[in-house]
Amino acid sequence: MIRKHRVLAFCLTAVLAVAACGGSATPNPTAAPTSAGASATPAAAATPVTGTIKLGFTSSPDSSHMPTLLAFDEMNKVGWHATTTFFTTPEVAFGALSAGDVDIVDGATTAALSAIQAGAKIHVIGLESLIAWDVVATNALTKCDDLVGKRWGLNSPGGVTTALADYWIQNNCSAASQTAIKPIYISGSEVRASAMVAGQLDATMETPLDDVNINTQAPGKFHVLVNFAADPSLKGYLSTTFVVNDAFAAAHPEVVVAFLKGLMKGYKDALANPSLMAAPAKENNITYDAPTQAAIVLEYQQGIYDPTLAFTDAAMNFTIQFGVKYGGIALGLSAAQVDNTSFLQQASTP
Repeated sequence: MIRKHRVLAFCLTAVLAVAACGGSATPNPTAAPTSAGASATPAAAATPVTGTIKLGFTSSPDSSHMPTLLAFDEMNKVGWHATTTFFTTPEVAFGALSAGDVDIVDGATTAALSAIQAGAKIHVIGLESLIAWDVVATNALTKCDDLVGKRWGLNSPGGVTTALADYWIQNNCSAASQTAIKPIYISGSEVRASAMVAGQLDATMETPLDDVNINTQAPGKFHVLVNFAADPSLKGYLSTTFVVNDAFAAAHPEVVVAFLKGLMKGYKDALANPSLMAAPAKENNITYDAPTQAAIVLEYQQGIYDPTLAFTDAAMNFTIQFGVKYGGIALGLSAAQVDNTSFLQQASTP
């Protein structure tokens, strides 16, 4: 089910003349032949071609989307149009990507791997963020086994929160507790944060940005029980990535490259001037105050957001192996099967 749908103008650089989805780029006009001895007429400047690209997110809008949403707003200036759709779960989002209902998805890598293993013709093309997840709980909950019988909120069965939660539970809970703990699936970290403040959940997986909102609204009532970003065993885990439909990428490779260039610029601008994210936050009903802005800046400083969008095959293989153990991924996948870094390499070239 689609949670939200909106159309944005998608800005590409003037040198990247690209056609609309299903079309082709308009060739640059050339000068007409001249008679001998006559001066050549300069070629006319290339005219950018506007078009449409369909972008999907794997949850409802939340503060972790802010750098990406800023990039989309900045891509709004040269006539491109991006339709953004916020899906209720990663499974639905990657199903839509596989079917061609959207062209690129920003979402949980674990769910993308599951989709690829199930036969989806999609590939990972860039890194959105490394791990930025915590277990936030009421003060009464101090250890893993305390979750038994409690209201435990996760995003979806195939989301990154579930894989990380399983990792923590399997390594910190008793065998009896592992089978007794039952999650409640609620899409969107901001939605789960609101449920915590309203007393509808006892513990949940949240981003540090949402931790700030929870403590602002209900100071002293909750604490961070687990900080996954601080776990050295998880270094290099690719939490959230950009994933493209293969058919779209083959038909419009220049669009994919330009999209990545636009993301890089937006990520850099968000770091240089975090206040720029206030406008897209307001457009998407995302809380964006001074503590949230400070938390985003800290995540940049910690390397969670990287404006290069770069990742290695080694990191992807580690993410796959983690998914096999904790995320429901079957054996057999490798980085060579699931990622395509050629677009990022082109986008990174000055």
